[in-house]
Amino acid sequence: MVRVTIEEVTKKAGKNGEYLSIKADGKYYSCFKDGVFPLFQPKAVLEVEIEEKGKYKNITDAKAVSGDQPSNGNGSSKGNGGGYGCESEQKSREIARMNALTNATNLLQGREIPDEKLVTYVTGLAEKLYRWIKEQPQC
Repeated sequence: MVRVTIEEVTKKAGKNGEYLSIKADGKYYSCFKDGVFPLFQPKAVLEVEIEEKGKYKNITDAKAVSGDQPSNGNGSSKGNGGGYGCESEQKSREIARMNALTNATNLLQGREIPDEKLVTYVTGLAEKLYRWIKEQPQC
């Protein structure tokens, strides 16, 4: 992967749908992978995978450099309904849920709970832990 700084981004229509025309570090690239479109914002620093096809340079994958996530226009870097931001939030949500379930299991371990109610108790406690984790302020 190569680190680049995005200078200009233009969305264009092609034969197979929309793509981005990107100027980064003085060079021009195309990107057809719509899942990463939200990353391409002017001044964003990204790590990109580049594939050359003849005279064309296509960005086939991209990720934000740590600490430099794009904004969705309202001061938040939480994504805008698709692409990297959404995938990142999904991963964060999955990790928080796994942690909540593990901690709920550990907290209830050794207690005398009937087998038929154990799953209900564990998932109920895990859900409460998950909600508590997600309500805490983010830095």
